[in-house]
Amino acid sequence: MFAVGRHHAPDVPPEPERGLRRLPRWLREPGPVALLVVAVLIVACGIWAVVDMNRDSGPSGLATVPTDAPVPPLEVPPTGIPSGAVPSDAAGSPPVTPTAGVAEPPSSPARPTTGPTTGAAPAHPSATAGGSGAGSAAVTGAYVPGSAWGDGFTASVNLTNAGGSATTWRVVLEFPDGVTANTQYWSNAAAKPSMTVGEHTWTFTGATTIPAGGSVTLGFQFDKNGEDFAPSSCTVNGRACG
Repeated sequence: MFAVGRHHAPDVPPEPERGLRRLPRWLREPGPVALLVVAVLIVACGIWAVVDMNRDSGPSGLATVPTDAPVPPLEVPPTGIPSGAVPSDAAGSPPVTPTAGVAEPPSSPARPTTGPTTGAAPAHPSATAGGSGAGSAAVTGAYVPGSAWGDGFTASVNLTNAGGSATTWRVVLEFPDGVTANTQYWSNAAAKPSMTVGEHTWTFTGATTIPAGGSVTLGFQFDKNGEDFAPSSCTVNGRACG
């Protein structure tokens, strides 16, 4: 009797396994080395693709311009200036043409830097400044005290022109230390006289002349300190008051 046993068909590997056996072992059983090789190949392919793209399109993705292309000639503007025109200093402004027969206005004369001299009298044809001259000698003056109170007083000088022509005038009053300041002054002349102040003197100069045979009254008010306020000197055109 023959023993009948179970027949086993030989193990046939599936189709995919038979295909993998044709590959190298390091690909069928990938290890660290295989993975590294694959990664290097992928990176190299990517770099090659980027370099090839830039070489075809030029920098920044723009089409390259051939270096042997002809360059158009540069036009240079003429440097000459037309006759009759004046070049302008500012850029963009139109040229200015000179106009014949037009003169520039003259510059204003320089003003004097020094002021009028203190105490100077205006010049008049009949007498020199300060009341000197033959006509000024005809003007006389009289000092007339007015009212007085604790810290002030008033007075006046009456001027008379006994000459035959109009004459300028100047009154100079000198007071002691007790008289401190002039608070106001007045006159019946056509124009108010001017006043200059010295250390202890007050000078009043007429702005107008005194006509022949005419008279002018000069009044003033002073501050005082004490009872000594009588003038120590009073002159009219250099002559003592009467």
